[in-house]
Amino acid sequence: MKPTLVDDNWVCALYVANRALEKERYLNKTRFQKLVYFAQEVGGLPSNYRFAIDYYGPYSRGLAADLSLSHVLGFSRVSVADGKDHRIELLVPGSELLQKSQEQIAGFPEEVKNVTGELANRSAANLGLLATVHFVGKRSPGQTREEIVNRVHGLK
Repeated sequence: MKPTLVDDNWVCALYVANRALEKERYLNKTRFQKLVYFAQEVGGLPSNYRFAIDYYGPYSRGLAADLSLSHVLGFSRVSVADGKDHRIELLVPGSELLQKSQEQIAGFPEEVKNVTGELANRSAANLGLLATVHFVGKRSPGQTREEIVNRVHGLK
């Protein structure tokens, strides 16, 4: 049984973090936000984080809050590296939660695994740009490629 403070959204996000850490041992908050964004919006991850545009691309306050709660509950550690970069580590209780959630995870679309695997090695800056283009394009149906690029350029 999952702790009552941890919901299905967090299990989804923790799964994405774990997939990223399997591919590359370095995960920061920006990369984490973008990977969850793509897993949800492209891969069909069954989470319902709401993303809004931010300087570094799509950002979810709910996801940031869940990450902070996860740190407080001991599922993950968020430490400051180089005085500014927030590095995320999955701790033993987080790994155990994923093990206990295998039935739920087995129901995730295969595309979630594909998307996270494909994007896990990308830099935060690259993911931020890709996510911004996707976000703008998805919310601007009918716009030309040039119009989307101009809008993204204005945001960045």
